[in-house]
Amino acid sequence: RRYQSGEMSEYFFSDMKENDLLRLEGPFGTFFYRESNIKNLIFMATGTGIAPVSSILQYLDENPDLVIRRNVYLFWGNREESDVFWVPDFQNIDVKYFQCFSRLSEESTVTYSGYVQEVLLRQSIELTDSEIYACGSVEMIDDALSQFILKGGNRRNFKSDAFLISK
Repeated sequence: RRYQSGEMSEYFFSDMKENDLLRLEGPFGTFFYRESNIKNLIFMATGTGIAPVSSILQYLDENPDLVIRRNVYLFWGNREESDVFWVPDFQNIDVKYFQCFSRLSEESTVTYSGYVQEVLLRQSIELTDSEIYACGSVEMIDDALSQFILKGGNRRNFKSDAFLISK
């Protein structure tokens, strides 16, 4: 996605040439699954924030004993239905999936409209016994954290990875 005034966006969309040599430093690994006994495990993502979330879910699918007797929820938000580029496919764990859209056409038959944190709040999930992993836009993470705390969630049970624009 192209971000106005984004350093990488400017390079990729305007300056990059074939055969350019890039040296990129990968993630430092602060967004990962942490074992706990909390009843509800909630994953929230906006746009490409689904990538690290899907990695954690894939790990859980390969290690289903980690989520025995726990509820696993996935809330993935995009603007429009055409923005969807990934389909969840888990073989060993039961994930309650909520595909959310913030901008819908009048012809849309989508069940969940609105931002992911709004859709989460409309569900009957006990947030005081929940752990949230949120990845995506800064706005979503800030609002989701505020709502989580207001509804009785513990700040220590909110893990996040905000996508920031390079400058």
